[in-house]
Amino acid sequence: MTHRREFVYLSVIFLLGLTLRLVSLCSESIWLDEAFSIDMAKNSVAAIWRGDVLDPGNPPLYYILLHYWMDFFGPTIESARAFSGVAGALGIVATWLLAKACGCAPSVRLLASFLVAVSPSLIYLSRETRVYTLFALVVMLAAAAAEVIVRNGGRLDRQTIPAWIAFTVLGASFSYLHYYSFLLLAVFGLYLFFRLSFDGWKLLATLMISYAVIVAAFLPWLSLFRTQIGYGTTRGGSTWIMHLAVAPLYSLAGHTLVWKENGMAIVALLSGAALLAVYLPSIYWAIREERLPLLPVFLPVGLIAVAILISVTKSPMLQSRYLSVIFPCLMIIIAAGLVSGFKRFPNGALFASLVLFGLMGTSLVRLYAQSHKEDWRPIASYVKRTNSSLPVYCYEDVARLSFNYYAPDIKVRPIDPVAVPFAPKGEPWQTSGLLDQMNGDKEGFWFILYLSLPETMPHLDEINDWLREHFEVKSEFGDSLKDPVFPLIHVYELKPR
Repeated sequence: MTHRREFVYLSVIFLLGLTLRLVSLCSESIWLDEAFSIDMAKNSVAAIWRGDVLDPGNPPLYYILLHYWMDFFGPTIESARAFSGVAGALGIVATWLLAKACGCAPSVRLLASFLVAVSPSLIYLSRETRVYTLFALVVMLAAAAAEVIVRNGGRLDRQTIPAWIAFTVLGASFSYLHYYSFLLLAVFGLYLFFRLSFDGWKLLATLMISYAVIVAAFLPWLSLFRTQIGYGTTRGGSTWIMHLAVAPLYSLAGHTLVWKENGMAIVALLSGAALLAVYLPSIYWAIREERLPLLPVFLPVGLIAVAILISVTKSPMLQSRYLSVIFPCLMIIIAAGLVSGFKRFPNGALFASLVLFGLMGTSLVRLYAQSHKEDWRPIASYVKRTNSSLPVYCYEDVARLSFNYYAPDIKVRPIDPVAVPFAPKGEPWQTSGLLDQMNGDKEGFWFILYLSLPETMPHLDEINDWLREHFEVKSEFGDSLKDPVFPLIHVYELKPR
C-alpha cells in the first residue's frame, strides 16, 4: 500500500470518528461530572492553578484547557463536549502513530485506527465533558515517542532526541491531566528501562534525566496534590473487582452494554464472549505470526497489574473509565491478531470479527437510540414553569450544579449528605437548623431528592415520609418513588403546615 493511499484511508477513518463523536451532542442532558467540569472551567486560569477552586480528585490541566476552549466556543455543554470529541478523534491518529512506531503493517495500523474510530466506549467518553479522551490522546502520543526511542536502539541522534523531548513533555503533561498518570509513568519507566538496559548507560542516564524533569514539573502542584489526597482516594469502592471482570466487554462495547439494568448474568456472558472469542484468539494469532507489538501489550497489562496491586493493598483505584486510556492499545492488539488470523485461520478470524462487530454495532445502536443519563431538563422546566420564585433545596448537594445549568437564575440551597446527613430518622436535619430554615420559607420551597450514594439510598422511603409529615405537598414530579431508578430524581413543591 502506498503512503498516499494509506493517508487517504486514515483521513476517511478520522472523519468518520469525528462525525460519530460530534453528532447530536445536545441529545443528552448534562450530568453531575459534566456540570462540575464546566463550573470549574468558568473560573480564571489563575484561580484553577492556585487551587482556589479545586477538584478533590483530579489535577488542573484539563480544566485550564477547557477554560480556553469555552472562551472561544462558548460555555455550553455542547461546546464543552465538542472539546472531548475533537480530542477523541485525534486519538485515532495517535493510535495510527503508535502502531506505525511499533512496526505494524499498514493493514494493522488502519484496522486499529478504524476500531478506535467506531469504539462505543471511546465514542461515549468523547461525548462527555471529562478528561478521559484527552488523557488517552496524550498517553498514546507518549507511547509512540517511547517506541521510537526503543526502536532506534542505543543511538542518540536526530530522530531519538526529539522523541526523548516529546516523551518528557508529554509525560509531564499527562501527570497534570489525571492521577492514573503516576501508574502509567511507572509502567513506561519499567518498559524503557528493560528495553534500554542493553544499550548502554547513556540511554539509562537519559531516562533518569527525563523522569527527573517530569517529577520537577509536578512539584509546583505537589502541595495541592497532598490536599486532594486528604479528601480520600477511593474511586472504585468494593466494586473494583466488578470493573476488572467486565473490562473485556467494556473495552469493546462501552457503557451501553455494561450496566446493571441489563442484568449481571448477561453482562458476565458478554464479557466472557469478548475475552474468549476476540481477545484470546487475537493474541494467539498475533504471536503465531510474530506480529504482536510489545508496548501495546505491556502498557495495558502493566497498568492493570499496578491498579490491582494498589486496590488490594491500599485503596480501590480500578475503575472502567480510568482504564479507557489503554483501549487504543487493545485495539492495536486486536487488529494485529485479526490481520494475522485471516492469513492462517480465516474461519476463526471471521468468527472473531463477527463477535467483535456484533458487540460494537449493538452498543452503537443503543448509544444513539437511547438516553443514558438522568435528564435534568424536564425537572428545571417544571420548576421554572410552576413557580420559579421559590428557593430550591437539593439533597444530595450534587444535584445543584446539574439543576442550575438549566435554571441558572433560581436560588439553590444544597444539603451536604456528609455534613448534614438524614439518618438517623431526620434528626440531623432538625438539630442543624435545616427544618427551622425550611419552615421559615412561608411561601413554600422546592425539594429535589437525588440519591446516588450507597449511604443515602437506603433512606429513600424515610426521607419521603419525613417530608410528607412535616410539610404539605403541593405538587411533585420525577421518577417514581415506588420503582426508583438509579439515581433517583424526584421533585416536591412543599409548604410549611
